[in-house]
Amino acid sequence: MKNNRIAAGLSATLIISFLAYGCTMAPDIDSQPEQAPSIQTDALEEYTAIATSPRAIVFNVSSNTPWEIRTDSQWCLPDPAMSAASSLVEEITVNIEDNPDEVSRTATLTITAEEVDAPITVKVVQEAKGVLSVIPFADMLPQEGGSATFVVSSNKPWTATPSATWLTLTPDRGDGTGEPVEVTATAVLSEGARRTATVTIENGFETRSFDVVQDGVMLEFGALENPETDLVFGYAGETKTYSVEANVGWTVTSDNEEAVLTKADDGNSFTVQLPYSKYIYDKETVITISPEDPSLPLDPKTMTVTQGSCTAKENDATQLDGATLTTTVSGNARVKTFDTFKYGTFIWTFSDVSLESGYFTVNNWAGACYLMIRFGNNDHQLGSGGSVSIDGQNYCFGFDNGWGGLWNNTVQFHDYPASASEMETLKLVMEPVTRTGGATPYGLSRKVYINDVLVSDEGQNVGDVWASSSTQAGFQYLFGIESGVGSMTIDSFEYIPYTAE
Repeated sequence: MKNNRIAAGLSATLIISFLAYGCTMAPDIDSQPEQAPSIQTDALEEYTAIATSPRAIVFNVSSNTPWEIRTDSQWCLPDPAMSAASSLVEEITVNIEDNPDEVSRTATLTITAEEVDAPITVKVVQEAKGVLSVIPFADMLPQEGGSATFVVSSNKPWTATPSATWLTLTPDRGDGTGEPVEVTATAVLSEGARRTATVTIENGFETRSFDVVQDGVMLEFGALENPETDLVFGYAGETKTYSVEANVGWTVTSDNEEAVLTKADDGNSFTVQLPYSKYIYDKETVITISPEDPSLPLDPKTMTVTQGSCTAKENDATQLDGATLTTTVSGNARVKTFDTFKYGTFIWTFSDVSLESGYFTVNNWAGACYLMIRFGNNDHQLGSGGSVSIDGQNYCFGFDNGWGGLWNNTVQFHDYPASASEMETLKLVMEPVTRTGGATPYGLSRKVYINDVLVSDEGQNVGDVWASSSTQAGFQYLFGIESGVGSMTIDSFEYIPYTAE
């Protein structure tokens, strides 16, 4: 038994020794044999790129050995151009610049890998820059129909297309040899208004277009010399002339009864005369030209001119929406004329008068003198005062008792109408008169009418601060809501100058 155990131990020792010797004697044995170096790509052999804004080319490279891509043209650059240390598989993007030349060009990309003998080549062909030249014609085609020619030159195939069926083009395409091609544009008979078609020529890279006009019946406003100012009239009144392009008889009208329109004898223009503005807002006037023969296939044409207001807001607190003055807290909402006035007739027209308190007022101040008219809420009055010295004599705007020195007065109106909401018009008449008695022959007549009813007549008992040798300026008329709450629409303010009989 002892011998058997010794034999078994020796056998085990021999087996272990043999295995250890085998591992020492054969260290280079590998169960996975090495692969040969190789490179693959899904790139095409040849790509075509357009001349302008070409899209990038994308392909993949797979390799088990380091690789690189070389280009022979700097307008065609691969990215990345070599394998990364961490990966031999990459997506390649080839960026292509625009072709500035009128001929095509070619670039070659060469892909090589270490220990791989055969390189891979990729060709990139970029098309030539498109060149398109068009020489249009400017002449108008006759109404009865006719033709005119234009010239097309292109280094690429091109097409020409009209925007209307009444115009045909022959030929309407070319093969792009670069040689000039004469194209005939032909219009059929027109029985209507002057018309326009657009001809568009394109070769896939560039586009050119121009308008073709055929004559017909025509009625249009002429071009403005100064568009920013030609349609704007001053508040003090102005006359402007506008041209008309027409080959038919025409008339001119407007929606403003104050406008005076005069057509020139030659039929090529008309004038617009606007008087002194009577609006406290910028007033628009629509002018219309129409064919004298309504059967003609012509639509009336309109043009809008604007005349500035004769007034400005008294202050930023004044609420003014169009012709409507409003104040929501007790205070003033008034406008003031740009100009000053002496003698004449002044007419206000109203609508939608709603005063919770306060008055409609005309409140004027000119140095030492003033005039005030109030109407509304049981206080209807005309007040005035102040004086100036003319040649050593006091001339006043209020009551003048000769040398008494009393130059202020307040006159109560008749109680008409019963409510300010019934006020539709107010008229103030200021005229010079010759007085009898007193220290001076100069006098002033002041009359106030409401709804055409005379409510105050100060005929000859007041002095005239605008007498001879006076340097006293006229009044600016400040009018609207005073010391109250409410709203009112002042449709117009009209000044009629005084004319001596």
